[in-house]
Amino acid sequence: MAKGVIEELTFPSSAEIDIQSNWSLVAHNIGTTGRFAAIIVNASGNPGDIKVTWGGKEWILPPTNQGLRIFSSAPEPNCMRIRANGQIAFTVGGNYNIRILAQHEGAPDVWLSDDERIIPVNVAGVMPPEWPIVKTEQVFNNVRLDPGIMPETLKHKTKTVDTSIVLGGRISYTVELVSSILTGCTFGIAWNNQILEERGFLITDPYGKVKTGVVDIPLSWIKPTNVLTIGLSHVPAMFNVAVANVAVTLGYSSDPTVDPPWEVNWWDLLKKYGPWIALGVTGLVILPFLIYKPPTKRGKD
Repeated sequence: MAKGVIEELTFPSSAEIDIQSNWSLVAHNIGTTGRFAAIIVNASGNPGDIKVTWGGKEWILPPTNQGLRIFSSAPEPNCMRIRANGQIAFTVGGNYNIRILAQHEGAPDVWLSDDERIIPVNVAGVMPPEWPIVKTEQVFNNVRLDPGIMPETLKHKTKTVDTSIVLGGRISYTVELVSSILTGCTFGIAWNNQILEERGFLITDPYGKVKTGVVDIPLSWIKPTNVLTIGLSHVPAMFNVAVANVAVTLGYSSDPTVDPPWEVNWWDLLKKYGPWIALGVTGLVILPFLIYKPPTKRGKD
């Protein structure tokens, strides 16, 4: 039976959001004849998805102990090696533990681990040290944006914040193109009616294309009551569809005594944004909420 060990490993210890870094590994069979493998695992509890490229293909691995296994296609004798290299990118800032394992096949398609390395990776975008208290909420989770025959579709949620202790905020997001008749749409994020981010999908983008990013919320924009808006605009009847995930992190000087969750407040939204929502804009150039662009935003195509 084969037995795999990690003989060589090169892996980044730090990275930037959505910027590819190189990795390489060598797994060595020190047992008898059999199939063996190496696997790159996004451990449970990591901040977000990782994108691993190998052999000209990309795999998106969620932080649920999902992995990319690279294995011998047939039984190999003692001293044979698997050599692999590629790129890795991180979709959300924070501290990751990436597991690299060498394995052998104990029974058909049953893989047993022989050797393991845990690689800590710090991804730029973590909260600065001047935020003693950090609270993160998943505001929109797999929200479908489907304007259909309309020029745009918008989703809103509201939250009250203790402005006497808030120090700043940050939004991280992913948006995936799902389908269309003719692709051409713009995804946007607005905070209190001021645009924070916009990302476009072009006719050349394939279904399944994912765009990610992180954008800071200026402290002066954070009010006692705040509205987060996400939307998708397109040429009407092109039936562009996207799925978005958006998380908001707020930093505080001390733990807020009252911290209500994000919620839908239809009456306040109608009073505050009714004329704006009714206005609408047709086309790909302008989102209905493109009012102001701040200088601090990050994200890569």
